[in-house]
Amino acid sequence: MDKLSTGKWFEIDETSLTITGSPTFDEWAGLFGDLCEFHKALPWFIGDLLVQGEHRYGETYAAAVDETGLGIQTLTNYASVCRRVPRERRNPNLSFTHHALIASLDDRSQQAWLEEAETYDMRTNELRTGIKEALALQDIKDKKEIVVEQEKPERVFYPVLTLRMIETIWAVFSAQPKLSEDGHKVLAKMQELLAEV
Repeated sequence: MDKLSTGKWFEIDETSLTITGSPTFDEWAGLFGDLCEFHKALPWFIGDLLVQGEHRYGETYAAAVDETGLGIQTLTNYASVCRRVPRERRNPNLSFTHHALIASLDDRSQQAWLEEAETYDMRTNELRTGIKEALALQDIKDKKEIVVEQEKPERVFYPVLTLRMIETIWAVFSAQPKLSEDGHKVLAKMQELLAEV
């Protein structure tokens, strides 16, 4: 990397930043914010560059590994998130990791979770837990609908399947260190059902 000027007062290279003039205190302090914003946006820049390079040049990962020194898995992740989360949905108030956590969801769910994360100032581990809880609840609902839709011969099997589902879900949910209000409601309902068996 050659020296890069970041305005009239600063130069940076691969291992240093040098003040080259007489910046005011505000100009000096402002560079911290600029560098942090650049750092925060770097996965987006690299991911978009990979995606656009794939369209223009074909396979680009070997060149990206050589130029960035990043691992293939990191680069693949950056590109995958950039492909799955369109620019207009990206929220500059949330980290790249927030976006990576919602990237596999459908468009409506992505938007809803990003709004939720911003509104409630969710950390990435809180977002991850919230998504897991929601998917587990959806899975329970889906399995319940499957069982309800089964024909009469399945009546004998129904209590066994339900008990196994409840025990499995109970084990997963009770191991969670922090549950949402809905998660606690699910646990309470499972306790009731287990007590009846």
